[in-house]
Amino acid sequence: MIAAKLPLLRPLVGQTLRTPATAKCITSRFHFSTKRLLFNASTEKTTTSQPPPPPSPPPKRANSKFVTGVVTLAILGAGYKWYNGNCHKHNNDFITIHEDLKPYTVKLSTEDTPFQTNYTLVGSGTRTLTISTFKVYGMGIYMADEDFPLVSKIIDSNYLSKTFIDINDGQYKDLSHKEKVKLALNDPVKSEIIINSLLDGGVRFLIKMTPIIKSNLTFVREGGIVKSLKNSPEYNNLEEYPGARDVVEKGIEEIRMAYDRKGSLVINDDLVMELNKDNILQFYYYNVKSNKFYTMGHVDEPLVGKILFRNYLSASKPLCEEARQDFVEKIVENL
Repeated sequence: MIAAKLPLLRPLVGQTLRTPATAKCITSRFHFSTKRLLFNASTEKTTTSQPPPPPSPPPKRANSKFVTGVVTLAILGAGYKWYNGNCHKHNNDFITIHEDLKPYTVKLSTEDTPFQTNYTLVGSGTRTLTISTFKVYGMGIYMADEDFPLVSKIIDSNYLSKTFIDINDGQYKDLSHKEKVKLALNDPVKSEIIINSLLDGGVRFLIKMTPIIKSNLTFVREGGIVKSLKNSPEYNNLEEYPGARDVVEKGIEEIRMAYDRKGSLVINDDLVMELNKDNILQFYYYNVKSNKFYTMGHVDEPLVGKILFRNYLSASKPLCEEARQDFVEKIVENL
């Protein structure tokens, strides 16, 4: 460093240090002599009338910290952009479901996801264990944008309207059509009939689940999806649904084959179930660490997808009541 500041000494330093026998001795003398020289130079400057030297530039270490801070902010900004959904933002609209989870986008687009069509969020909430208020995952219910007109058409059909919704006696006598629809969607029996009609009529839905506590894909499959299917009337009521148990069992095997990925499901990972017009169920997995969607397998047995989505959308023992209530409000608003 000293040699760089005193160019005239560079040849001396280079030649001296290339001599192994005297390097140590000469180097120590050189340091001593340099200190004296620098002292004399500073003394001379103080005795003359020359102006004081300009302030020295900030040390490189400070500049390095500044650059590091700027880069860190840029990285955090890019990370926050993905953290807020990484989906095509039609209107930059987000829903906060839980303080520990990334916000859910109101719009899901095929431009940024492997999904089959564009969706809009119609229900959101958190799943809570029945034995406590312990929240285990956040959930979003999405409906295909193209199918919103189809919902009104199905609900207002003669069959549903005259038989289950627009009843003009008792508590229904002085209510509007929308109020009657809301009551029907909150009725355990009527809501199952309405949801079955929507699913059979080709309304497409997508459900996204995001764990609040660390889990794994196998546990979610067996403890959530398979358990839900085995609790269904089709699986347990053999007299009312003859032969349905065998169909559900076949569907469960298809689900286990569709889960062609294994491993952890950590906070802000997503497990996605998409139901198309034929009630064919497609699974996806989003890994927050790798920032990627993975398309898993599908289930061809339509009864399986129908049962699963009915368990989330109907009032008969819903898996996430908060999201279902939100779904009912959105449906009534769009009639």
